[in-house]
Amino acid sequence: MTGLRIIKVVDAMEGRLWAVLPATIGITFLMNDSSSELFIHAWMIFWAMIMAGHDIDCRRIPNVLTAMTAICAIFIASFHGFYDIVEAFLSGSLVFILMAFLFFMGIVGGGDAKAVSALAMFIPLNECFAFLICISLAGGIQSLLQLFINSRFSDLILLRASIKNWRAVGAGLTLPYGVAILGGCFLWSLWRL
Repeated sequence: MTGLRIIKVVDAMEGRLWAVLPATIGITFLMNDSSSELFIHAWMIFWAMIMAGHDIDCRRIPNVLTAMTAICAIFIASFHGFYDIVEAFLSGSLVFILMAFLFFMGIVGGGDAKAVSALAMFIPLNECFAFLICISLAGGIQSLLQLFINSRFSDLILLRASIKNWRAVGAGLTLPYGVAILGGCFLWSLWRL
């Protein structure tokens, strides 16, 4: 890789995570048991942590980071054979279609949709919906905590349970949904192990 290409990748990631590039290549070869579920969960949580940190800092998840996550998932799946590579692509595609639908409805951001799709490549195809439910639960917990921290939780309790009132209470608050994605990865991993 030439110096100019490295600079472009670092600029695309805004210079914060440049050390991740060589670490992700080297650390895979240093881990002993690449077939265990714990190994796969650890990598998924590792990438989710980086995404959450970047989302907290900038309120966006860069495409380069999402692409690196997907490449890592495919690389790990390649240890297990062709079927696991196909399953990783199918898991990512299924979740991407669902998240794209939510994006076009204005429910989630584009970076969040791509990040969840890349992380879904680490999980089996038959557990995609459980993974999305775990992320949704974590997102709900994060939303309530955000309202509580911003002293709007009492307003939420005083209002009746209509969606219009809930949206009025949360108006102006932004959530770094990368944190909810990380929480969902933790919940799914705890559920699986």
